[in-house]
Amino acid sequence: MSTERDIWDLFIKKGFTQEATAGIMGNTYAESNNKTNNLQNSGNRRLGWTDEEYTAKVNSGEYTLFAVDSIGYGLAQWTHSSRKKGLIDLAHKNKVSIDDADLQVTYFIKELSSYGLLNKIKTSTDIREVTKIILTQFEKPASVINKSQEEVEKVVDRRYQHSINIYNAYRDTFKEDISVLVKYGIVQSPDYWEKHRKDVPYLETLIHRAAIKINELGDIETDQLTADLNVLGIFGIVNDKKYWEEHVDDLKYLDSLIHNIAKLLSGE
Repeated sequence: MSTERDIWDLFIKKGFTQEATAGIMGNTYAESNNKTNNLQNSGNRRLGWTDEEYTAKVNSGEYTLFAVDSIGYGLAQWTHSSRKKGLIDLAHKNKVSIDDADLQVTYFIKELSSYGLLNKIKTSTDIREVTKIILTQFEKPASVINKSQEEVEKVVDRRYQHSINIYNAYRDTFKEDISVLVKYGIVQSPDYWEKHRKDVPYLETLIHRAAIKINELGDIETDQLTADLNVLGIFGIVNDKKYWEEHVDDLKYLDSLIHNIAKLLSGE
């Protein structure tokens, strides 16, 4: 079965912003724990089947009441007969299992379009707004039907937290990470690294971890002399960087001497 990460990647590949994807998946997490084969708990009890058994019986044709059993299923917990019929018809057309992640994401997007919501959310950068739209205009669970605005906002808040958790877990931080390295002169061409980010396994992880550590250090002085003295300090050549910063102008070419030693030691 597909993972939550797989579902995230599918929405991203289909052109949704990371924020829109998070807002959608915060809702589907609340509905199904982002499991494409999730059967509504009352359905498990009524039929006496696990999620896997229900899915297998529908796929094989042994169970023929999928569209009319009024049991929530899948990412969005599709329940109404017309919506479940649309899902299984698409599964038959594409010759895939009803719990196929690409099938369900495709069907979800198709429904967004039919509801007139696709253009509102696809390129949105407001996670909370997308969370609320999906909750109140797409999913429309009992927890928000005929409820006061205050009650609705409480449900939005809960689902928004799911959205934020998912956003933090899966968002692509590469551009942010590279910008940190550019800021401190570690790399000069962000476009190059963006282009080649997939060429070396774990390169993205290396850059991400480096950016985290650099950010943890706080504001780092980035002038050349400080950088050079840091190198000399690492190699034990200088012990008091402040002294050399104060006296570097006392002798012509002293800054060049320090820089060239640091450059050699750095392997540049």
